[in-house]
Amino acid sequence: MTEADEYGNTPLMIALAESSSAKIKKCIEEEKDFDRQNVNGANALMIAIQHGKNINAILSKTLDLKAKNSNGLTALQLAIISRRTSTAKEILKRDPETARISDKDGNTPIMTACFCGNKSIIVALAKIGVDTKAKNNKGLTIVDAVGLGSNPKLTDMVIFIWQSGKWGPDFGKFSGEY
Repeated sequence: MTEADEYGNTPLMIALAESSSAKIKKCIEEEKDFDRQNVNGANALMIAIQHGKNINAILSKTLDLKAKNSNGLTALQLAIISRRTSTAKEILKRDPETARISDKDGNTPIMTACFCGNKSIIVALAKIGVDTKAKNNKGLTIVDAVGLGSNPKLTDMVIFIWQSGKWGPDFGKFSGEY
């Protein structure tokens, strides 16, 4: 097992936050447990997503995509928040069940995507068949989330998804840019 510092950070985790690509590459080669979490619950993939470094190399070696950090966020939710759409889609491809994991506030990934205004991820999650009627711990739905979010142009599409409860052929009318 790779040694960790007093906070549970492996050399790879530290390199992702602080170092050059060469150091990160060396640490990836030496890492034995990509699922190991530090005291904040973050694993190497979560740190890679937050810092935008070597995400694909680490994602390919991460087994537990359902792990949560101390805020209850999974790598999927961090990818959505960080606007790393291709990473979020790859996580969904590898483990579609991550689409159904809520954070500690009860926000589902589709709610997070609505807050962040990420149309592509909203559509991907709706196609998977997530619960579009779910409410978070404050009673908010995806309609509330998009209203509070960063892209109000998505409101009509999200209301349609919320009313329909699933992805369907009528969604084609929302194919424009948002």
